[in-house]
Amino acid sequence: MNSTTLSAQLNAAFVGYWNSGASGLGADLSHVVAYWQVFHITKAVAAAVLLALLVLLGVRLWQLFARSERPGARAAYATLGVLGAPLAPVVLLILLANIQGAVAPLSSVLSFLDHGGSDPAVAQSLAQIGEALRTGALNAPLTALVDDFRDYHAVLAVAATVTGIAIIGTSIALLLIRSRRPRDQRRARAVLAGVAVTIPALAFCFAVLALANFSTTEDTVPALTAFFGGDDL
Repeated sequence: MNSTTLSAQLNAAFVGYWNSGASGLGADLSHVVAYWQVFHITKAVAAAVLLALLVLLGVRLWQLFARSERPGARAAYATLGVLGAPLAPVVLLILLANIQGAVAPLSSVLSFLDHGGSDPAVAQSLAQIGEALRTGALNAPLTALVDDFRDYHAVLAVAATVTGIAIIGTSIALLLIRSRRPRDQRRARAVLAGVAVTIPALAFCFAVLALANFSTTEDTVPALTAFFGGDDL
């Protein structure tokens, strides 16, 4: 299913869901959401495999750097290691985003709703939703949307927190490994120290991401109002 087909199916299904007045998604919207959930699960698995391969490759490159006695080879390994290092955090972010979408696929797929006004039925539904959010008159469908949107951000907040803690733990573990290496293994100790000192910066970035999403979790309605006003998720 391409994005155009997905958007068309979503528009019709979402209007039916909103007009039903029920909290249940209904068959049409459930079908779209289930498809989008499988899409995210597939991407999450692929990202996890790629991340594991990148980590293993990175470890191997720095091991070769530490053990090589040839200056040219060491320079090549170091260059590959430095140039490839940013790939892992990018893939990690992709993994977290797809975990988020897999757990809360409804809020994720709503980014494909027509916000341009070309579909009158969708435009009318969005206007009614925006008004209900501003006045606090939440019916059953809208309450379900708010709950799912809260879950959507809570998942990323928790995932980012766990990731940040894991990064700090990895940094500490690397420093401990370094402390046990003989002092004559200078290059190996230098690599371990360099990675251990560098990666906490990633933990800070994930802490910021977690705080931003925890904030949305605590005060969900304004964020959902902004989304239905046309802003992206």
